[in-house]
Amino acid sequence: MSRVVLKVMKANSRFQAMDYNGRKETQGKARLMHFGNFGLLQDGRSHAASRDMRRYLELYSAMNTRIRYPQFHAILSAKGRTVSPEELTRLALSVMEGLGYRDNPVAVYAHSDTRNTHVHVVSSRVGPDGRKIDDRFEGMRAQRLLHAAMGIDPTHELMDGSRPVPITDGGKPVAARFG
Repeated sequence: MSRVVLKVMKANSRFQAMDYNGRKETQGKARLMHFGNFGLLQDGRSHAASRDMRRYLELYSAMNTRIRYPQFHAILSAKGRTVSPEELTRLALSVMEGLGYRDNPVAVYAHSDTRNTHVHVVSSRVGPDGRKIDDRFEGMRAQRLLHAAMGIDPTHELMDGSRPVPITDGGKPVAARFG
């Protein structure tokens, strides 16, 4: 499988990612791939308006008013069109389950507005029990879960035969930054 990159976006208080995805869908540049655990909003449907899902997420998140930034938003992207939107959706849902979002409302949108296939994942950081889902080291944990879902052993992938591959920052070896 091609290289897939995952980025967890900055938390937000108003579920603006739903508005963004809704605009892209209206423009014909995105499509809803998955929406689950949206209660009565879902009720046998395979699609719902992004504004309705945003409102549902806001009401759902109101179970815990101490969480100031309840939006979870992540993007999974593959180089070019090497990975299908369906496969990216499967990977995204696997990562979400591993992060503790299995029973949460989750929406996944596939976008076709760039050269790279990518999906946006939106959920609430409030769990079904009203407690905040653990977000400590969320990005690192998500990367590990993605590697596991793709069958990648990161320790093996960082080696070129018996030589370690230098870790880079913008194309320059990280070691060069420190000395």
